[in-house]
Amino acid sequence: RSQLFRDTGMGVLTAGNFWVLFDCGPFGPFQAGHSHSDTLSLVVRHGVADVLIDPGTYSYCDRDQRNWFRSSAAHNTLCVDGKDQAQAANAFGWRGRPEVRILDFDSNQMAAECRYADVVHRRRVILQDKAVVVLDEVQGSAGEHDIELFWHVEGDIQPLDKQSFAIGQGTRIALSESEVQL
Repeated sequence: RSQLFRDTGMGVLTAGNFWVLFDCGPFGPFQAGHSHSDTLSLVVRHGVADVLIDPGTYSYCDRDQRNWFRSSAAHNTLCVDGKDQAQAANAFGWRGRPEVRILDFDSNQMAAECRYADVVHRRRVILQDKAVVVLDEVQGSAGEHDIELFWHVEGDIQPLDKQSFAIGQGTRIALSESEVQL
């Protein structure tokens, strides 16, 4: 069943064959050594199939690979102007950690907010029997910005049309544009 683990900032949403893990908790204590820059990221399963995945840690020995695997780009979230939600201070520490808060939760939806580097990212996840709907809102300083949205999928991707893709066997992702206000 759907449940919010408020102390950790993790939400689990379930409906029909969908299971969604929504990470909307803060970085860990002290230097947040084992945290990843993955705030507002999702992991999604449909039945027994992984749809959106978390890449894991990879290696503690290769600094470049470790930093990539704990970056925002390695998770199902977004980056503004190529910046992570925090800056890696060393192999086990972060500087400038984001402020995170849960805005709403019930058995069908969850919303949270992440604030970092003049960026406010709000994400609402709505779970239906046959769909997971993700709504992102980004606010920041005036001017042009590069907003990158990352989806890490399990399985082969086949384009269906300009805005939708098939993933693996029977799962479909549809993208739509929305208004961006900066």
